[in-house]
Amino acid sequence: MHPVPPPPPPPPSPPSWTALIQDQAWDGDVFGAFRAFSQMRRFGVRPNHVVFATLLGICGRRRILSLGASIHSLLLKSLSTLKPDVGISNSLVSMYCKCGRLPEALRIFQSIRVRDTVSWNAIISGCMTNDCIDEGWKFFKRMKSGLPSAVRVDSATLTTILASCTDHHHVPQLRMIHGVVIVNGFGGEVAVCNALLTGCFNCGEVEYAIKLFDEMSARNVVSWTAAISGLAQENMAVESIELFRKMRGSSDGVQPNAHTISASLMACSCLGDLKLGRQIHGVFLKMGLRIDAYVESSLVDMYTKCALVDDAWKVFETSEHKDTVSMTAMLVGFSLNGYEEVALQLFRQMMTEKTTEVQQDQTLISAVLGVCSSLSLGKQIHSTIIKTCLFKNVFVANSLISMYFDSGALEDAVKVFGEMGEGKNSVSWNTMIDGFANHGHFLRALQLYDEMRLNGHHPSDVTFLSLLHACSHGGLIDKGLQFFSSMIEYKMKPRMEHYACVVDMLGRAGLLSKAQAIIHNMPMLPGAVIWQALLGACGIHGDEETASYAASRLMLLESEKSETYALLSNVYSMAGRWDEKSRVYRKMKRLGIRKEAGLSWIEVQNHIP
Repeated sequence: MHPVPPPPPPPPSPPSWTALIQDQAWDGDVFGAFRAFSQMRRFGVRPNHVVFATLLGICGRRRILSLGASIHSLLLKSLSTLKPDVGISNSLVSMYCKCGRLPEALRIFQSIRVRDTVSWNAIISGCMTNDCIDEGWKFFKRMKSGLPSAVRVDSATLTTILASCTDHHHVPQLRMIHGVVIVNGFGGEVAVCNALLTGCFNCGEVEYAIKLFDEMSARNVVSWTAAISGLAQENMAVESIELFRKMRGSSDGVQPNAHTISASLMACSCLGDLKLGRQIHGVFLKMGLRIDAYVESSLVDMYTKCALVDDAWKVFETSEHKDTVSMTAMLVGFSLNGYEEVALQLFRQMMTEKTTEVQQDQTLISAVLGVCSSLSLGKQIHSTIIKTCLFKNVFVANSLISMYFDSGALEDAVKVFGEMGEGKNSVSWNTMIDGFANHGHFLRALQLYDEMRLNGHHPSDVTFLSLLHACSHGGLIDKGLQFFSSMIEYKMKPRMEHYACVVDMLGRAGLLSKAQAIIHNMPMLPGAVIWQALLGACGIHGDEETASYAASRLMLLESEKSETYALLSNVYSMAGRWDEKSRVYRKMKRLGIRKEAGLSWIEVQNHIP
């Protein structure tokens, strides 16, 4: 007789199935989680809310829309046995948002009868990640106002909404959120303060950011890194390095991480300070931190900015993380140091031997085109791009247009622009307008502006800056003032650069009193660029009195720059006031200021001798 085999083990109980699926999801085993789910259903066990929420979470994180939609369909069929649950609805909203299906997410959100904080956070985050920023702000305001039901914001709400504050247009919203942070008692939460700090730097509110950083009751490595990086990005490299030193000696006990090192190396690049850069490189090695792609790219950038291409290449060659970021840094470094043929050789090698990820990286190609100073090299890169799928990429095409304008090849720029067809964006139009304005084709620039609007693209503050530049150099005063007024119609606040263009435009036309009236009515304190524009106009028209006033204001802001003294000296020369001119030169000598010599580059037979 054959022994009777033992009966198969009983299937897991419902709680065991739930735990098994959750464990698989936690380990990142998508296949295992869904296999367990299939087995669970085969045994006739009905999934509960936790199982559905777990599977929807997997689909959202992995962007698996088809599976997520299937789970949603199964969920609808199970409504007879499952009670309505806000957690499931929140998971559906989150899944559809992460899969880029915002309309479906909105429909589910609107169907939730009693929404909680997670519901609002999910839809706000979904709007932000799907580039519906205005909609996200509307939901945030509705949540904050307590309509239709009172729901308290939490730290996740605030960090999500703060991440959308990315430029100077968001300053009012940024200050409003700061008020919400204080009123709701989140001023002591480090994560919220870090998000607020990053938002301040992104919006150009440097003084506001520094004040916030100084007032933080507790700081972690993210706080220090955000401040060090923010200062470096705002061209305050000296202050950035000083803060890095302060961090190293602070009583907080916070040690820099790889991102902190990367930010401080960026500051060294801005300063061109090789000694300091090597010291920070040494600090990184002594701390035994694991080197990553960001640090390697920062090292490559720092060494190339300090003209040590060999050292940069050594870092790049020994790298274990050769990705598009480090490759871009190396290519840009070669180009900036005059090794354009080497850059082209590396570029071709990357495009033929490396992965599809590299071949399709728009940032890499745009960066190389951005520093390409040789027309022949630019055309060779263009030829290489045509062989890849990136030829029709709008960002790459915009970079090609910019490169051709920078090289003076206007016909080539127009050709690329025409070949873009319906794929143009606002940046494409802005690049064309700016290119023609810079090359003296002022009326063509204005014509393109009209075409831009007819094609349904709204102008930005960058568009108006180019138009004002065209009007200034083309003597189109009335048109320029009309454009300046149009900014208000488009609800834009003119920046310092816009005011400088208007002052320059009026000054060139000899309307110095009107230029001064514009300066006196500015909503912000006039910066150096304003007084430079006025002083330059005085040089054209020989207005000594106004020139002296403008120079005095400019010297308060930039006392060590030789250009101010040179401009004032030229005004006195034109007026025949040689004693005053001599006095200017004596002051320069006393202060140790030397007039900088001019420098020109000439391309001969496709290279710079």
